[in-house]
Amino acid sequence: MKHYHLQAMQQAGICIPSFVVVDFDEVIQNQEVLQEDLKRFVAEKHPDLNVWSTLLKEHLLDCYKAKPIDVLYQKVAVRSSCNVEDGKSDSFAGVFESFLNVDPNDIETFIIQCLQSLYSVKALEYMMLKEIDVRNVKMHVIIQTMIDAEYSGICFSSNPIGILNEAVITVAKGLGDDVVLDRVETTSYYYNLYDQVYYYDGFEDLLEKDMILKIIHEIKRIKEALKLKYVDVEFCFKENQLYILQARPITSISDETIYILDNSNIVESYPGISLPLTDSFARLIYTDVFKGVSKRVLKDDKLSEKFNDVYSNMVSSMNGRMYYQIHNWYKLLQFLPMSHKIISVWQEMLGVKSKDYPLKDLQLPWISKAKTYFHFLYELFKTPKAMKKLDTTFQTIYQSFQKQNLEKLSLAELKVLFDDIKEQLLECWDITLLNDMYAFIFTGLLKRRLKKKYPDQYNEKVVSFISGISQIESLKPIQSLVKLAILKHEQHVDFFSHYQEYLALYGDRCIEELKLESVTFKVNPKLLDEKIEDYCKDMDKLYALEKQLAIQEVSKPKGMFVKRALLGIENREKSRLNRTRIFGMVRAICLSFAQKLQALNIIEKKEDIFYLSLQEMFDLITNQEDKKHIIQQRKDMYERYKQLPSYSRLILTDLHVSKTFKSIHSHVVSKEVDYLYGQANYAKDVEGCVVVVEPGKEVDVKDKIIVARMTDPGWVFLLTQCKGIIVEKGSLLSHTAIISRELKIPAIVAVEGVMEVLKDGDYVALDSKNGIVKIMARS
Repeated sequence: MKHYHLQAMQQAGICIPSFVVVDFDEVIQNQEVLQEDLKRFVAEKHPDLNVWSTLLKEHLLDCYKAKPIDVLYQKVAVRSSCNVEDGKSDSFAGVFESFLNVDPNDIETFIIQCLQSLYSVKALEYMMLKEIDVRNVKMHVIIQTMIDAEYSGICFSSNPIGILNEAVITVAKGLGDDVVLDRVETTSYYYNLYDQVYYYDGFEDLLEKDMILKIIHEIKRIKEALKLKYVDVEFCFKENQLYILQARPITSISDETIYILDNSNIVESYPGISLPLTDSFARLIYTDVFKGVSKRVLKDDKLSEKFNDVYSNMVSSMNGRMYYQIHNWYKLLQFLPMSHKIISVWQEMLGVKSKDYPLKDLQLPWISKAKTYFHFLYELFKTPKAMKKLDTTFQTIYQSFQKQNLEKLSLAELKVLFDDIKEQLLECWDITLLNDMYAFIFTGLLKRRLKKKYPDQYNEKVVSFISGISQIESLKPIQSLVKLAILKHEQHVDFFSHYQEYLALYGDRCIEELKLESVTFKVNPKLLDEKIEDYCKDMDKLYALEKQLAIQEVSKPKGMFVKRALLGIENREKSRLNRTRIFGMVRAICLSFAQKLQALNIIEKKEDIFYLSLQEMFDLITNQEDKKHIIQQRKDMYERYKQLPSYSRLILTDLHVSKTFKSIHSHVVSKEVDYLYGQANYAKDVEGCVVVVEPGKEVDVKDKIIVARMTDPGWVFLLTQCKGIIVEKGSLLSHTAIISRELKIPAIVAVEGVMEVLKDGDYVALDSKNGIVKIMARS
């Protein structure tokens, strides 16, 4: 009941306008008469609700005895408070009466109207529908001091459409009833409780940042005071003072099943917006890889098939952004021996910040567990040989693909080529996931051993042991590019042959290279020409970079953990470059497909192909319908998605949550701090000006400190030009960490909230040994 909630909040020290409660039993005398009426009402099979409503209201009035109310001669709100409303299945929303701005002389009239709303036609109809015994229902009335509000609104602690970690605040100028009844223009604020960022949908930004934060803070206190998971709160502001008017549970949320979307690590591959073609291909890859690794480890087709729905939902797209469906990852990780410890290592290596995973232990017969454990360990130790075999297979397929003349192939033949690549590569690519686990486990074991041996400097020791990998694949594109630029500057006769070789080997490597819509050097060689010209502008620096990138054999400490960790990391970087080439092959197929569809007038531009899914694209082989209209619709939608802030975690009750919006404006809750902390990666101190790098933003990073959410493998060209790197995501084995160690660039990863704290032009100092960022000056 509302009045119980008001009393509980008042006791908790929450700012509530003063109120008194008119108790049903105190003002309704001779209830026996009412009970007789109600008994006859319940007995009728098909009661005339209009007749009964009139009768019950009259008899209620006959039983009413006024109670003196002292309201100090000021206007009040008169609110209904029924003993059965706001239940889990029975909200009674909009059924009972409440009144605002009531003159003290009219209070009695409105108390009666509130009481009589208990027996209104819609109340009786609702109780019959919900099978609620009307004889047990009572109406209390709240008389609350009226606040002459400047702003009023409603806050849901969780978005009722099913986003549990997003609060929604709907507000307007003036009094609250106008908001509830949609009589005024409102603005809605959507606040991510995990990332502390928000956006508003509306034409006017009504609430200051501190007002938003006050509401969010009070919502947490209200949930604690009322012992509710999800609350719906009415509030108002007057002279910057927040008043809570009433609170009730949100009854529309069912959290029996939840889905957790997390962008840890995947944001490295898919930062910002990813278009439908990329989304559909990424889903296909993850489905095949996880299905393959499960078959490899379980070796039980019947058991494996039970998880087909899990395999096909390892990743998801929300508002155009890619996420892991991390709850499904946890389901599969539970198959592994010592799964709780492996999950802990996996979370650390992927940079997963929220360590909770709401899963029940997987119930398997002990014999199935034993077999699974054996198969996993057997496959794990076979991984290095399997990775070597995979690389050989890939090189054969890649060389064969480069000989293809895609322009001469029909749409059907392009589909056959795609299926061949999928069958030969994607369906055996699952070994790369085991290699990731191989690298994670042995790096984790190394870290734990060094922590015991060197408790005060173990992190520095770990970084030293796993850096300096000879011939690491990720550096080869930049080494070749530097060589190419020098040949260009020296007007070497072999420049053109090296140029063609570079395009063939590394032309698919670029920023956001795993998005099929990204324009690579191979797609547009002019970009490579511009990059070469840029490198040639400072030859002294270019020669110095060539020397820095020169391959040097580094002596490593002996030991099984070190050797295996390094081997896992080396194979991981090699497979990531080959993965880039797979995406390059698929990108080439899709663009060739698009060229033919453009000629058929099915799409307007080649680039429009990226707004279709793979299935939609291949369906056009047999059903060549015009796609221009649906493509334009998606272009408009994805442009609006770009305006939404990027959430790192979403907790949903339904994967098919659909958000609608009109006019989006993003806000970031900036944090006023002097220091930030993260994971140290290369022990060298440096200071400089900040440049914030975001998807689609072209910036000059020369001699500056890069700040980003995450880097991807294509960033290697940027990293060679900067003084240091600070990233919000990442771990010891993220691409940022590996490449910065090899390039000996100071880097601090996993710096929580850095994108909200640092801005272009800020001056910072990096203590890369201890993972500390000191903010020296603001821009």
